[in-house]
Amino acid sequence: MNLIFDVESARRETRGCEKLIRFNNAGASSPPMVCRLLISLFA
Repeated sequence: MNLIFDVESARRETRGCEKLIRFNNAGASSPPMVCRLLISLFA
């Protein structure tokens, strides 16, 4: 089991991290690029 989390990779995939600071409010964080792409394809 790999327990290492690549924080830098997660920040690169989450564009909201470039200009915003978000606190953990029960899942209210910015979605990663993959999620945004999928939502835009099926919305």
